[in-house]
Amino acid sequence: MFSDDFGEEIGRVASLVDSKENQFECLVEKINGNVYFTLGWGALRDFYDIRFGAWLMLLYMGGGQFGLILHDRFHQHVDSPLFTPPMKFAIDMMLPYDGFGEYAFEEDATTIKLVDDCGNKWNCTLVYVTFPFKHFKVGGEWSRLVAARRLAVGESVTVGAQANGHSQAIYLLFDP
Repeated sequence: MFSDDFGEEIGRVASLVDSKENQFECLVEKINGNVYFTLGWGALRDFYDIRFGAWLMLLYMGGGQFGLILHDRFHQHVDSPLFTPPMKFAIDMMLPYDGFGEYAFEEDATTIKLVDDCGNKWNCTLVYVTFPFKHFKVGGEWSRLVAARRLAVGESVTVGAQANGHSQAIYLLFDP
C-alpha cells in the first residue's frame, strides 16, 4: 500500500504537476495510516472544468511531488492546458519559520486570526510545513482577504505579531 511505502516521506503539503508543468499544491492529511489530499484539491476541479467526475492517475516522483494524468469519466485522456509560464496554484500565504514563525506560532497551531490595517478580522487556517523548508502556510479566509483588498502579485504586505510570545492573531499592513 502506498502509505506504508511512502507515507513517512510525504509532508503536510504535496505538489501535483501535470504534463504541461501546471502545479497544484494540496494539503495532506494522514488518518489511520492513509494519505488524503484535502485543501487545494478543488483547484484541479476548477482548472480542468470537471463537472461529473474524472479518473486521476498520480505518479509519485519523490519529495512530496506527484505527476498527474487525467481522464474523463468515459476514460478519454484530458489534455492539460498550456500556459506560459505554467500555472501554479499555491495554498495561500507562506510565512517563514526561521526568525518569525518559530517565535510567533506554536508548531501544532491550526488557526490564526489575521487583522488588517482597517481592523477587519479574518479567520484563517495555519499549517506548519517542513518540506522543502520550514514555514507556515496561511489559508482559510486569506483568499477572501486578497479579493476584498484587491491584492495583486508583487504587492508588499508587512506582517507583525506580538513580541511577547506565541500569537493568536497577526497584524497586516498593506503598502500603498
